[in-house]
Amino acid sequence: MYSKEVISGGETQYHYQDETGKNIVGKKLSLAELKAIPAGYGGRIGVIPWCIVDNTKYHILCDIHWQKRGKEGNVMGDLGGGIKRHQTPYAALHNELQDEVPEWFDILQAQLENSPIDIYSIEYLHAPYNNVRYSITIFVDITPHIKVLNERIVTGKQRIS
Repeated sequence: MYSKEVISGGETQYHYQDETGKNIVGKKLSLAELKAIPAGYGGRIGVIPWCIVDNTKYHILCDIHWQKRGKEGNVMGDLGGGIKRHQTPYAALHNELQDEVPEWFDILQAQLENSPIDIYSIEYLHAPYNNVRYSITIFVDITPHIKVLNERIVTGKQRIS
């Protein structure tokens, strides 16, 4: 048997369990279910904005300089970061977006709250209490605001359209 899920509710997309005790549950969540996830567990949360320009869908990722245990390099990733045990995932996301993309924060926040979004979680039920237990990715449509967001990008950066 696996440990209790932290993310209650949601529509289970898959449940993986192997003979070593690894249990991984993937779910699709609503915004209300995301907001109901309690503090007390480690995790990660991020947003992948997307837009349609000239009938082509673009997912907007960021270039991240990654460092861990003496190794480093650039990787592609979402906008977001780690969730500390004293934070709820939604509060952590709010903080990360304000820190990482302050120019886009108001639009991303409005789109999260008021437009259709897709939220997916992966929960590692076999992880020790002090390790990452879940990862949450939110896909947000920014198409209606792409011209405004382009105007907010720092001069010298590549524009989306």
